[in-house]
Amino acid sequence: GGVEVLVGLMRTGAAEQQALAVALLSRLSANEDNHDAMAQAGASVEALVEVLRTGSAASKTEAAYALQNLAVDERAQQTVVRANGVTALVEMLRAGGAEEAVAAAGVLRALSMN
Repeated sequence: GGVEVLVGLMRTGAAEQQALAVALLSRLSANEDNHDAMAQAGASVEALVEVLRTGSAASKTEAAYALQNLAVDERAQQTVVRANGVTALVEMLRAGGAEEAVAAAGVLRALSMN
C-alpha cells in the first residue's frame, strides 16, 4: 500500500521527495493504528534509519520522530537495532542541532524503555 510507496520515495526520490515522504511517514506513525502496517513493512523502519544517516537535518528529525512513535512495537525496535540505528542516533546527538538531538534522545529513550 501507501507505506511501500513512501519507502520507495525515501530511498530513490530526490531530496525534496525524500523529505516529504519522511514527513508523511512521521505523521502516519503518530497514529497507533498505522504501527502494525509500518512494522510489518520492516523496510519502512530500515529506510527511516537510513535517513538518520544521510538525510537533511529536517528529514533526520522527522525520521527520528517517526522511529520514536514506532518504538513501542518490538519488531520496530529490533529492526532499528539490526539496522545500526542506535549508532546513527548517537551521531545525531553528538553532531546534530538542538532539534535533531531532542528527536534522537526521544528514540533512544523509547528503545530503552521497551
